[in-house]
Amino acid sequence: MSCRSQSDAYKSALTDRFIDTTNSKPFDIHNAEVFKDQPLQDPSTELRYLYLLPKRHNINLDGQTVLRCELLSDAEEQTPHYIGLSYTWGDPEIRRPMLVGDKVFHATENLAIALEHLQEEDKTIIFWIDAVCINQNDSNEKSIQVQRMGSIFASAVLVIAWIGPAADDSDLALQELESYAAEFIQDSWSQFRQVYAKRFAALHVESIEALLVRSWFKRVWVGQEVALNEQVIFVCGQRDILREKLLECCLLFSQSLVLWRGDMICADFFRFDYVQALTWRDFVKHTIANLFLFYGSALESSDPRDFVYSSFGRINNIKECGLHVDYTTSVEVVYTEFAEAIIRAGEIDMLSNVWRPSSTYKNLPSWVPDWSDTYLCGYPENASMLEKDIVEICNVGRGDKALKISARRLARVGRIENELQIQRDIRDLNPAKLALVTIQEEEGVMCFLNTIQRALSRKERWRPEEVEKALFNLSTGMSLAKDLLEDQEDVVDDLSISYRAFRGLITPPDDILNPQAWRKDASHAYLNILRDSKIENFFVTSIDIVGVSRDGVQPGDWVYVLGGVEGAWVLREAGEGYHRIVSIASIFPWEDLENNDAPIEVLTII
Repeated sequence: MSCRSQSDAYKSALTDRFIDTTNSKPFDIHNAEVFKDQPLQDPSTELRYLYLLPKRHNINLDGQTVLRCELLSDAEEQTPHYIGLSYTWGDPEIRRPMLVGDKVFHATENLAIALEHLQEEDKTIIFWIDAVCINQNDSNEKSIQVQRMGSIFASAVLVIAWIGPAADDSDLALQELESYAAEFIQDSWSQFRQVYAKRFAALHVESIEALLVRSWFKRVWVGQEVALNEQVIFVCGQRDILREKLLECCLLFSQSLVLWRGDMICADFFRFDYVQALTWRDFVKHTIANLFLFYGSALESSDPRDFVYSSFGRINNIKECGLHVDYTTSVEVVYTEFAEAIIRAGEIDMLSNVWRPSSTYKNLPSWVPDWSDTYLCGYPENASMLEKDIVEICNVGRGDKALKISARRLARVGRIENELQIQRDIRDLNPAKLALVTIQEEEGVMCFLNTIQRALSRKERWRPEEVEKALFNLSTGMSLAKDLLEDQEDVVDDLSISYRAFRGLITPPDDILNPQAWRKDASHAYLNILRDSKIENFFVTSIDIVGVSRDGVQPGDWVYVLGGVEGAWVLREAGEGYHRIVSIASIFPWEDLENNDAPIEVLTII
């Protein structure tokens, strides 16, 4: 029995309206007028609703189904119980006609397919659908109603997340996920391994992954659309599943991939969890509500401003923050104003989670994240924070914004020893191949580690085992997966064993017939944590402190700690007394930096 058939919320959005609509003569769709929206009197208070008529009202047009609908506004009648539809628009060039009243509306094929699957046999369904219910040709109405989308989805009696039609054994994937989670009992990670190893081996992993990498999961808007409503049903083809059950399944499946295939941990599905709209200050502090802001590189939107605007519906006092939706404003200004509001809220440390140079927007200040290309990293072990005496925004040049911040200069980058060559961009990789590392990559990683080892050994300050521990911490310290799993001692121990296997510091068990294959398999966990760290450079400072960075550093750059921000940061002098943020860094030995007695200064970062 489907979730929809058991849902009172779903049933409340069904109506008998228009089910008796008939035509006295055959309808000539070829000569029908093109649908044009009637202007809303007040887009800030009014909404349109789409009434999807039952299947018997469909028209067959050369073998293609044409759906029939009606579009009404709540200015004409009382606000109905409606379902918010969350879906992917798809290719805007591929369209299918549907009838709105007696006029033709050219819907994207994805929307037409979704409605055809969701259509009832004998009931009209009331929907709110952005592509139809907002006049996409009226920029003023669009800006106003986009800012209302959070409350629109929150006020729906139910949200349906349309994943797409059945494909790639998606029915089997959902069935497998549900049965896998239903059997799950975990007292510890050790028990999890023992009980679930065989069960995981029997899973149809490829079908599950094909489902979870569908376009819907990459849409930047879907976090807002499903997270603000307590009643959410995911639909794929004719099969459906409650949100809570899907999240439970995704968490278990992700943990399983980490344990048995060495994949990187995936936490972005938590952005679909229910969190009601919050005040601005609560939003920037809420790790689930703002989670999607840190996964921009894995998400998609046709307009880059939506990486910011899609958060506005989750904030119930957005106007008080001085933020508003305006699609005539440049991307750089939208991103900068959003970052400035975060700093004004006293949460610069949240902002620093995603500081890195933008490869797309060259005029973006270095203290402003490129919200379309963000990804989280873990903070290096023992990372500390300088007290934030000064953190403020100022104007420089011709109205440009800069960040004034207290800082302590630690050391100057003397030389770049090595660049790590390993696939770090996972957006286009098949998840099933994430654990695979080429021989060339393995050799590059080993060369990288050996270079750091030689640099540390020259200091003659640590025993060989201490050097290896430093290598392990430097190479994995910025991994989010390691950060999240830090309190799971058995998992961390396994990761350490994986590192030692890769380095050849331990021998395989006596019953292993193929030591080389054992080493390769045992190394997967470490190599994927290393991939997750996204390290680019290894550098040595003028005082022989060594470090690794996530982005390209240069000789002459400076290592700083910044006020209110965790970790060490590489900054570059930009002339006229200004600096630019280059990269976060993991440093060894950290105690040398903590004992640094350099004075605190105030930097202007552009």
